[in-house]
Amino acid sequence: MVEGMAAPFTSRYPGLAPAVDAAVVPDVLKAALRSFPASRIVLVPADRPADVLPVLGWCPGNWECAFPAPCPVGFAAIVRSWEERFGARLFAMRHDEAYMLVERPPRDVGAARPVAAEHWVFRDEPAGRQPVRRTAAEIVDAPVWYFWWD
Repeated sequence: MVEGMAAPFTSRYPGLAPAVDAAVVPDVLKAALRSFPASRIVLVPADRPADVLPVLGWCPGNWECAFPAPCPVGFAAIVRSWEERFGARLFAMRHDEAYMLVERPPRDVGAARPVAAEHWVFRDEPAGRQPVRRTAAEIVDAPVWYFWWD
């Protein structure tokens, strides 16, 4: 990890963040969806939102895969894990962006830090990264997670 960006963590990955049980109020999720700009809808034959990525063969922008699995499969594994632990579901994507609607986001900064470390690794390139502490503050009670790659 880039010096200082991963603080309070070191170059050692802290492991997966624990699941969150408490869901945000459904009206918060509805409001988040309503605030999203008008988009085109694509129907993809997949059992769950994370499985859309390998079906489409999607990798963000010019991203070089750091996972042992091919890019869409590696991304789908992470997104599946977030679906299970946080109720985070992929709901919009572009060639270099992904948006997730999050039913059970971390409720305080302490719980958000390990999740933010996962986000940091997921972004993989410096242009799309920001410090873990900043991400942690942004995702507390956040019904939408946004990812950008250059």
